[in-house]
Order: sequence, then structure tokens, then C-alpha cells
Amino acid sequence: MMSNVKEKIGYIGIGHMGGGIAQNIAKKGVDLTVYDRNPEAVSKLVGNGAKAAGSLKKLVENVDIIIICVVNDEQVESVCHGPEGVVAYGRKGQVIVIQSTVKPATTKAVGEAAAAKGIGVIDAPVSGVEEEKLEGRLRVFVGGEEEYIKRCRPILNVIGGDSVVVVGSLGDGQIAKLINNTMNFHNMIGAREACKVARACGISESKLRELVRSGDSWSLQNMDFNDGIMRVHEMGRNCYTIALKDMRDAKAVAKDVGVETPVWDSLMEYMPTSYNERADYLGIK
Repeated sequence: MMSNVKEKIGYIGIGHMGGGIAQNIAKKGVDLTVYDRNPEAVSKLVGNGAKAAGSLKKLVENVDIIIICVVNDEQVESVCHGPEGVVAYGRKGQVIVIQSTVKPATTKAVGEAAAAKGIGVIDAPVSGVEEEKLEGRLRVFVGGEEEYIKRCRPILNVIGGDSVVVVGSLGDGQIAKLINNTMNFHNMIGAREACKVARACGISESKLRELVRSGDSWSLQNMDFNDGIMRVHEMGRNCYTIALKDMRDAKAVAKDVGVETPVWDSLMEYMPTSYNERADYLGIK
């Protein structure tokens, strides 16, 4: 189904997550311009109907809504701030959508800098499996001012369909995503341990998924999704460092509101071991 997006969209960062999202956007007939330092990723998107920007400046100058999906806070700050950043190149009336999972403070800092130029900012990090990414069914956690969310709603619907959830003000989308990720990591590592015990007792992982009820979880039923990330990610088994980054950010949010999270602390300590054990079992280097 073709979209009803009327504005020109720019997408910055077309890696593991952003590449699939941008592919879905392009295939829906949206006027999409992409920018990434990886020319192969750009070529793939051009083959799906997107336009390539030769520079960050050219992308910003030729679109209305700018979506950023880079890896971490440092990359968001690099892309957005400074004399050669999105805010400097931007113009009044544009909207920046931060799709990266970063600290709420990082999103708010972009919002403050952009507001001085009349540029709106919302945060809209996403969660979901591969087919949801390619089909536009990701969960989208949105935070920001109502007027900017309303403006971006058509393109957010292309990305998330009926799974676009407005959480609150700018930064709240990031808080919701960080909490969601932290819960997933708990379930995932718990499921891995359960599978390890089950295998040692002669019960296969597939049989375990079939028999559990009260102990069931999304992470158990979608072990292949989390395993697949390790298989395809350039960091391999060491991609747990990204998970730890999200957990540290979630921990900082909890600390800011005066909430102790001792279970989160234990999980962070054990996470590298869990990833390495699972990678050994799967033969992932």
C-alpha cells in the first residue's frame, strides 16, 4: 500500500536498523533522500527508489523532515551539532526525528539547539523484528510537542502502522524505549539460561518453547531474533556492548528519579558472559 506522506523525507544512518526502515519507506513511494558514509548501503536504497545525498548539507537542504538513525549519543551529537551539523544546515519549519536509542538528555539538547532556529524535534525510537521493520510494523515510542508529532504522523505511520505510541514530551520516547530494552534483556538472558538447563536435561529449545505457559515470554519465543542480531552484526558476540549502553542509560534514568534497580545491576554484570556462552553454543565468533 502506498503512503499518504506529502513531505520530503531525509533519512540519515542506514545501517542495521535504519537500512530496513528506509527500505520500507522508499518502497511505499515516499519522496526519500538518504545519507550514509557506507556507499553500498546507499546504493541499495537507491535501487529501491530513494535518492542519494552527496553530503549531509545537501540532504538537509532538500527535505522537510529529517530522520536520524545512527548508533549512539556521540553520533547523534556529531550529526546534529556543530557548523556542519543538521541544526546548522537546517531552516525554520523543518522537523528532526531522532530514531536512534540515546539518552533523553541528548534528545533534549538537540531540541534546544534546533528551537533557536525554528526547527522542531521529536524522539521516535523503534523496536521490533526484521519483518516488522521491512513491513512498517515496528513499535514506535514518540515524545515531543503535539504540533510536531502531528506533522510527522504520516511518516511515523509508514514506519509503525498501528504501533505508534505517543508517550509524552521530548525525551519520554527515549525513556520508554530504554525501559523496553532493559525488560527485553532480562527476559532474553533468563530465557537463555532456561534453554541451557533444558538442553543439559535433554529437552530441546524447540520443545521448551512448546511446553512453557506461565514462564513464557516474547524473548523465549523469538530466540532466533536475538541470535540473528549476533549472526549479522559487524560486532558479532560483542554486540552486547550496545545492550550495555542502553542499560547504562536506563540506569541513569532510574537514578535521576531516585529508584534503585539492583536486578538491573546484576544483569549488567552477567550480560557479557551470557552473550559469549550463547555465541559459543551457536558457533558465532
